[in-house]
Amino acid sequence: MYNLTLSIIKKDKKYFWIIFLSSCFLFCISILLGYVGSKIVGFMASPTIGSLKSTVSGIDNVSSKFLNIPLFLFILFVNLLKVVIIFIVSGHLIFTRFKSKNEKLARIIEKANSIINYYSYFIFWFYALIIILINGTMVGFVVNLTRRVMPWMAVLAGIVPHGIIEVPTFMLAITIGFLYKRNNLTLKSIFKEGMKVIFPLLTLAALIETYISTYLMKIALLYFK
Repeated sequence: MYNLTLSIIKKDKKYFWIIFLSSCFLFCISILLGYVGSKIVGFMASPTIGSLKSTVSGIDNVSSKFLNIPLFLFILFVNLLKVVIIFIVSGHLIFTRFKSKNEKLARIIEKANSIINYYSYFIFWFYALIIILINGTMVGFVVNLTRRVMPWMAVLAGIVPHGIIEVPTFMLAITIGFLYKRNNLTLKSIFKEGMKVIFPLLTLAALIETYISTYLMKIALLYFK
């Protein structure tokens, strides 16, 4: 099922671990920046804190419906959208299908191919860094705000259960996206192979976030006030 992806990872094992661990490190740094930054602009966050207090005070009244499908689908959609863009910019973006017998036009197409291929790495890493920094900063920001209105155990219960799957999955998507790019895979191959690995993990993370993290947060609020 994952033969192509595994063979690429084995082939570029050094790059895999360098990029994966570097991405995780940058994510941790961005969490710290978000946490510290939320302290600096704490006076601007007072409306958010007020909203959080209302949410926390009413969390015990949250509906215990067996299926909260809209929330699950929304979380999954947002996470998949990020990965889809990663895979798009991972593609071997060239115009090789556009051929011309006109020599002048053929030279223009060849030049366009080389320019796109050259700058596509910059586009990939720019987007990857944006994803890492924004997500990490938001986690740090939210953690610092929520800890002001609920105990640490409740904060961790609301983030860690799905986060231990979701965050490494994003780092994995970035890593294999780069390896796909390095091996000049087409967009069709990237989506076919990449989603075999990423989609099940993001689905599991969304399920945990929807049905388990909130429940564990409720329990933590009851026992760690």
